[in-house]
Amino acid sequence: MAGAVLLAACGGSGGGGGATATNTKGGGAGGCAAGAAGSANAVTVAAEPDSGVATATGKCWASIKGTPITVVGTGSIPSGDATTFKVAWSAKALYVQAYSAEWPINAAGGANWWQSDATEYTVSGTDDHGGAFDSQTFQWGVISDGTLGAGTGASTAPAQPTPLVSKVANKGFYTQLTVPWSILGVTAPKKGQKYQFDLAQDYGDASGARVGQALWIGSGSNFYNSTTDWGDITLG
Repeated sequence: MAGAVLLAACGGSGGGGGATATNTKGGGAGGCAAGAAGSANAVTVAAEPDSGVATATGKCWASIKGTPITVVGTGSIPSGDATTFKVAWSAKALYVQAYSAEWPINAAGGANWWQSDATEYTVSGTDDHGGAFDSQTFQWGVISDGTLGAGTGASTAPAQPTPLVSKVANKGFYTQLTVPWSILGVTAPKKGQKYQFDLAQDYGDASGARVGQALWIGSGSNFYNSTTDWGDITLG
C-alpha cells in the first residue's frame, strides 16, 4: 500500500512507555506499548490507557506525533490550513483524531455535511483493498459543529460512534471518533493485525460550499467509494 500507520496498543497501568515517530523504545509505567518502526510511508503511533483518549489534548494524544495529510482530493487547500491525524487502539476500540489549523470555522453545508469544515474518517475491520465497501467498512464525517454525518456504509453500522469536537479559538479545531471494535466486526484485536484506513479533511466556506479537500492516501475526492487506494493501519 502507498501508506501505512503502525499503532501501539493502549495499555493498562502497567503498560510500556511512549513511542513516537522518532522514538520507538518503550519505557515508563502506565504509558504506551512501543510500536515497531515503520517503512516507506509508515508512521509510528503510540497511545496511553483508555482514560487518556477522553479529551482531544489528553496525555494519550500528546505523546503521539501527528501524520500530515497533503494529497489534494478536490479544489485547493486554503493557505495555512494544514491538517494532521493520530490513531490509537485498545482492546475495546479504535481511536482516531484529526487537527485542522483552520480559522474561522464554517459548518454551513447542512445535509451535505462534506461541504462544511469536517473530517471524513473511513475505517474498516478488513484489509482486502477490494474496492467496494463491505459490512465491516464505513465512512463517517465529524462536522466542526460537533455533529456526526453518516457517509458510505454508515447507515448499516451496528451503532454510531460518538464524535468529539474541540475548538481552539483563532487556531483551529480537533475532531475525534471512538469506534468500538464491535462496529468493525473485529472480535479480538491484537498486534500485527492490519486494517484499511483513510482520512480526508473538508474545507468549507460561509456559503456552504466546499472549497477544497485534503487526503492522506486515497486518490481523488471519490476515495470514499473505493478502498483500493487506502492506506493501512497496523496494530503495534
